[in-house]
Amino acid sequence: MEMTHFTQQTFRTLMDCFARPGKKEAVQPLHAVDGLYAETLSVLMTLLDGEVSFQTVGEEERLQRELRAWTGAKMNEFGAADFIIVPAQAKEEQVLEALAVAKIGNLIDPQQSATFVMEVAQDQRKTVYALTGPGIQHQEVMEIALSPNIVQLRAKRNREFPLGVDLILIDQAGKVLALPRTTMMKEVNN
Repeated sequence: MEMTHFTQQTFRTLMDCFARPGKKEAVQPLHAVDGLYAETLSVLMTLLDGEVSFQTVGEEERLQRELRAWTGAKMNEFGAADFIIVPAQAKEEQVLEALAVAKIGNLIDPQQSATFVMEVAQDQRKTVYALTGPGIQHQEVMEIALSPNIVQLRAKRNREFPLGVDLILIDQAGKVLALPRTTMMKEVNN
C-alpha cells in the first residue's frame, strides 16, 4: 500500500478511536523499529512530521535518531514536545515525570498541548476504570493497563477544560485506545 493511503487509513482509525473513547481498533503494522511495536511506528508515521516535535520517555538516543529519520520531526524537551512517546519498557516514574511537565495548552490555544503515545505490555497490571465524557453514551467500563498514579496525575493536569493532555494507548496486539482530555476515568473496585 502506498504510504499516503496507509497514513490516511491510520489517521481515520485514530480519529474514530478519539470520537468513541473506550473503543479499541486495530492499526496495521508498518515497519519494526527496535524498541517500539510496529503499530506504534504506524501511529507515529501518521502523526509526526517536520512541523511537530517529540520526546521519548527513557534514554533511548538510538530510538530518537530512528524516529527523526522516519518522521522528520524534531526533538524537544518534555515541557515543549508536541508528542511524548512512551515505549512499553518505560518505568512508571519516568512517565509521571514527563506527564508532570508536559504542555497542556492555554486558554487561547488549548490545542498547543501534548499527546502521549503510550505502549502497554501484555504483562502490565490492568485496572478497571469507568470512562465517561463526550463520545461515551453513559459510561464504558474496561480494563486498562494504566496505573492509578498515572490516571490521577492525568486528571490533575486535565482539570481545567479545555486544557490537558490526550493519550493514545497501543497494546502488543496492535489495538489502539484513545483517551482524549475530555474523557474522565474513575477506578472501579472489582
